[in-house]
Amino acid sequence: MGRKNLFFCWLFILGSVLTPNAKSSLFDLGYTLTDPLPLFYKINLSTYSLYGPPPKWLHFPDILPESQEKQAIVEIPSEDPCGDDQQELPTEDILDDLSPESLKQKMVSNLDNLSQQLNRRDGTKLVLVFDLDNSLISSTDTIQKLFSLDQHTATDLQQDWLNQLADFTSSHSEKFIVIYNTSRSIPKIRRQNGKQSNYPIDLQSLSTRSSANNPMVSFQEKANDSSVESSYAIPRPDVLISSHGLNIEFTLEHDEHTHQITQINEGLMSFYREDHPKHKDTCTQRGLVDVDGASIKWNSGENYCILTPLISSPIQFSANHLQQPDPTHVFSAVVKPDNVIKESYIQSITLNKGTSLRIVTQLLIEMSHLQTGRFLIVTVGDSHLDLPMLRPDLEAKAAGKISQAAVDQREQAVSGLLGGNSAADLLAHHWLLSINTDPDNIPQDLNSYTRAVFDHKKIITLPYKQRGLPFVIENIVESLSSDE
Repeated sequence: MGRKNLFFCWLFILGSVLTPNAKSSLFDLGYTLTDPLPLFYKINLSTYSLYGPPPKWLHFPDILPESQEKQAIVEIPSEDPCGDDQQELPTEDILDDLSPESLKQKMVSNLDNLSQQLNRRDGTKLVLVFDLDNSLISSTDTIQKLFSLDQHTATDLQQDWLNQLADFTSSHSEKFIVIYNTSRSIPKIRRQNGKQSNYPIDLQSLSTRSSANNPMVSFQEKANDSSVESSYAIPRPDVLISSHGLNIEFTLEHDEHTHQITQINEGLMSFYREDHPKHKDTCTQRGLVDVDGASIKWNSGENYCILTPLISSPIQFSANHLQQPDPTHVFSAVVKPDNVIKESYIQSITLNKGTSLRIVTQLLIEMSHLQTGRFLIVTVGDSHLDLPMLRPDLEAKAAGKISQAAVDQREQAVSGLLGGNSAADLLAHHWLLSINTDPDNIPQDLNSYTRAVFDHKKIITLPYKQRGLPFVIENIVESLSSDE
């Protein structure tokens, strides 16, 4: 008999003879969940865990928010665990069959389940809002590493998922609105500022993979630290929001609204021109993070900046870093475990992914593509820049503390764009779910404000081994099922 079996034999005996009080004391040594936990771990460990599935004889309950904490209970199997013929428990980091073919089939199965859920909600539309990089598409090298694939197989796998999504949404167009909400910049910003643009897609130019019933557009994966960079065909969206909320494009029929959309884009550009000098001043005031020599990185449209302190000059995070830097911008400090600021995002209160998503939603209602009370919104993102759309009930307030005066000013601006038809709580009423696709990013931020914002029952984080579209769809199905 191995040491492991002997240990669990004694555990079985103790579980049989201890009184309830004694058992409670035993659990107090290590099984009572009393401390606030990293947000990433708010997953059902009975289904999966960070390092692989728990053995069948061990059950963990869902880890709940602090206000709903409960004890974890170890269930002892009815079989005698002390037998010499007991099998050694598997230790591989495997959830189930994760071969490319099984992962393709998983997408088929989850889309079928999604169809069944929507069929039960006659007349209800699902609004799918995707960030592009590492959200709609996981980085190719991530898929390679997670599922032990070569680059070609990893690209083929993701392309199959995208093809399936395109087929599904186009054949069920009466049930879906697909929106891409990206921070990649638009061509007009590149031309005005002479900057290099990494514009994601051309909505008018269909991919060679397109068919009459399956329209797709070409997409070039954003270069990162990895040498892997792939091209994909992605479903043509109904709406594209680009340059971090600055530009809106529709592929849906909107002839009678063409002038209104043009005016809204001109209004957004006007906000940008007025906002940019203030934004530049804010981002170059390095005293904002109490350090000299911090590097400043702008997106190509200069619609937000990332402030990164020099490694030699660590910044200790304090309550001062939760304050609004100026009346028009919001400051998001990313904090490491040693309470040092890793980087800081500074973005506009008016021009961001959350505000523009609300504008688009209001337009879709006016175009009769959506009916109030008859649609549900799911947002999918991976970074702090996505917080205003991952918390559509808060929008800009999700990125950091802002004054009520700033909120009121933003509302006045948005209402002016929409001719007075802006409802601040529009998205909150229709919000079903938000999915964070990167467990290494937002959940690891120790900024108390960010953690409070992210600690919401409608936000879930995909675990490491569940990256990719099939798992996004799976969580949407589960949320629809529990929302019935």
